[in-house]
Amino acid sequence: MIEIAVGFQRFAEDDWRRVVGAELPVFRSEDGIAVGALYGPGTGAVMARDNDGRAWNIVATVAAAAVSDAAEQIRAEVDGGATGIELLFASSPSARGRGLPSATIDWKKLFAGISLGELSLRVDGGEETFALAGGLLPFLKSAAPRELTFVFDPIALLAARGWLAAPFAEIGAKAAGLAAALAENGLSGHVLVADGRVWHNAGATEVEELASAIAAFAEYLRLLEADGISAERAVGLIGITLAADADQFMTIAKLRAMRLLHARLLEAAELAPRPCSIHAETSWRMQSRLDPHSNILRTTAAVAAAGMGGADSVAALPFDAAIVTDDPFPRRVARNSQTILIEEAGLARVADPGAGSGAIEALTSALAEAAWERFRQIESEGGLLAAVLSASVQRTVEASRQNRIDRLRRNEIQIIGANAFPDPAAKVAPSGQVTRPNAKPAGTPALAAEALGFVRLTESIET
Repeated sequence: MIEIAVGFQRFAEDDWRRVVGAELPVFRSEDGIAVGALYGPGTGAVMARDNDGRAWNIVATVAAAAVSDAAEQIRAEVDGGATGIELLFASSPSARGRGLPSATIDWKKLFAGISLGELSLRVDGGEETFALAGGLLPFLKSAAPRELTFVFDPIALLAARGWLAAPFAEIGAKAAGLAAALAENGLSGHVLVADGRVWHNAGATEVEELASAIAAFAEYLRLLEADGISAERAVGLIGITLAADADQFMTIAKLRAMRLLHARLLEAAELAPRPCSIHAETSWRMQSRLDPHSNILRTTAAVAAAGMGGADSVAALPFDAAIVTDDPFPRRVARNSQTILIEEAGLARVADPGAGSGAIEALTSALAEAAWERFRQIESEGGLLAAVLSASVQRTVEASRQNRIDRLRRNEIQIIGANAFPDPAAKVAPSGQVTRPNAKPAGTPALAAEALGFVRLTESIET
């Protein structure tokens, strides 16, 4: 190995500070975490992952209302380089008024001409997930995907829309049944997901998102154990999803912090250590309808940060995510941004780019410690489900969102194309979205809670 540092004089941190000749500023994150201007070298400890040295999966989200349109989108995404597909159904908390219809899916037609063995497959169907799985598994028995995840976080769904049709214990029994069905069909995958996107898009800070996600993970461990699945096996049945935004250092550190939290939870539960599986999706709340093409800048920064933070798969929202058009170009840009970062920038060639960086390692540790303390607070309230039923989590998240909006209005937060470097000729693009449905079923729901509000950061500027 070539030693590139030969011939260069080494300087200690104190030497750098003397050169500056002044007290360096210290900034504070939304969680109050100190972010300095100068850090010494890190330890270089690499976060353990279970990806066999592969690049992250480029996941394309398909949410067309018609199966024929969805099938066409899948073919276009796979032909264009996607290595994973996420099917977003209208019953998902992330659908925001769009999505596939769960009642009329013809799986053979949907995947006609597609080799699933080369793809990761994510099925995001909210409370319809288990019914969808019943029709999908027989089809997958002869066409198994490389990776399979059923993206269902019942507690996040409860917080998102304010109700669950099924009792929590019944959801646990169905999840255990799905795990058994996977094994019977020779498949493996995640039957539940600790989904940080819901908390992030409702306004959570990094610490609040991490704490809510790891609290959900703990709840689902207990839920699956209660239905006869050993804790050792249950760990592998639960996936993790986090949001990635344009704050690159914080996003990198957040994903790395989740691995520390996961390891710490397993240690506390006296379980053998094993890497967790993390999927990242670019932030919906940072999408703007004012000069939508500026969303490309934010999304690309978020994808790069997710990749460098160690995400196993990444979904980039198209730049029209706040508008929802039928134009394939935004989906193409979202997909190609990942391909360029992997193939041309080579971001996936390094196991853990943050390892050795004093700044990233310090932020990682600080986020993990603060999130663990917040997790302990949630546990002291009886766990995440109890905290959602009492609305303590929702109120904390909504307070963070309001604080962020207030700071945006004071220009303490700047968003390119909105309140920073706006195009004077830009017009607010019309929204094709429908307000998140919150209609309760005809009968009495099994669980009811205070519903979260979802507001994009630039909405106050757009109006």
